Amino acid sequence: MVRPSGAVSFFSSDGTYFTCAGACSTLGNWSAPVALNFEVLQAVVDGAGVSHALLNKGRTANGEALLGYARCASGCSTPANWQSSALGFLTNAGLFTASLTATDSGRLFIAYNQGVITASTQDNQKLFVASCLGAGCLDLNTWTSFTTGVLDEGDSGAWVEASGEGVVLASNTVTELKVTACEVDCHLAASWSQAVVVDTSAAIAQAVNPAAGTTCPTTATFAAWYPKRPIIGIGPNGVAIVHNPSPLVRCLGTNVGTLPPIGRIITTF
Repeated sequence: MVRPSGAVSFFSSDGTYFTCAGACSTLGNWSAPVALNFEVLQAVVDGAGVSHALLNKGRTANGEALLGYARCASGCSTPANWQSSALGFLTNAGLFTASLTATDSGRLFIAYNQGVITASTQDNQKLFVASCLGAGCLDLNTWTSFTTGVLDEGDSGAWVEASGEGVVLASNTVTELKVTACEVDCHLAASWSQAVVVDTSAAIAQAVNPAAGTTCPTTATFAAWYPKRPIIGIGPNGVAIVHNPSPLVRCLGTNVGTLPPIGRIITTF
């Protein structure tokens, strides 16, 4: 993360925070680490320099994961300046599928698929976009949310990325990678555009044979790509999306096997 002042900071996956105000190639200019005691899934800095983190806060007695939130307004090398939510958003999808971003004004967005949980079952398997603004966001009951897409959309990856006050969302279905965007008032479902399909299993297969590298590259009884793990980058030239589709292949007489993923890049420029 880079603050408006130019200070650099980052988290290790176990929730340890490091920061440096300048001349960061000198080890002594880095602060003593701060431990949040939770796995940090993603962290961002907003336009005012406030740090925000999406946390893995463990699991409920029913086995559902708890997506928590932490923030630090200033002096983040002091442990007491970090605060985290007492609650967590419930999900039974993979934690790698959740994503956090913040607009310049500090409005937060979290995208995640709820999976199948024991409460709020009417929203099971739906993709959520949750939003909040201000220090009160530590109370997750103050967040608003809406669902989007089809069932199981985002269960293999969803990513939100802000630019100014606009937000872009990328998510996968079984065979498609979709993108939708919003320019203002993105906490309102009505502000978002219709989703656009930017990549498909069929398009990937036209470029790369999913059975390549197996013992049956031309005789596979089943071979298909599955979009996964999108990540968005926004710059002055436009939007770039990277995802890691993985193939499933069945050779004659063998079970379907998963092979290593490849990288796909889609850009608007």
